[in-house]
Amino acid sequence: MTDSTLRLEGELTINEAQAQHERLLAWLMALPAAPGDGGDPGADAASADAGDAPALDLSAVSACDSAGVQLLLATRASLAGRGQRLRFGAVSPVVDEVLGRFGLRSLA
Repeated sequence: MTDSTLRLEGELTINEAQAQHERLLAWLMALPAAPGDGGDPGADAASADAGDAPALDLSAVSACDSAGVQLLLATRASLAGRGQRLRFGAVSPVVDEVLGRFGLRSLA
């Protein structure tokens, strides 16, 4: 996986929210700027290859609740504020089910 992909494992639940939040923040801070965001002035973020977009691999997430969904939405909003789009490289069945319950399956 590339440096722009973070694999989350274990739980995305209220019990693990703080630890997962810290991992997500560290990852966000380490990501390179979006094209056209302080880099090459001629670069166009819209033309960036979707494969270069920051991605979360959620295939090893074993539990997810509303706190986990909130972390995913906050991560998405943080990236949008930087002109970047969040991709999900893979989602576990439990994450897919929870996203469906919240009407957010389109995020994956």
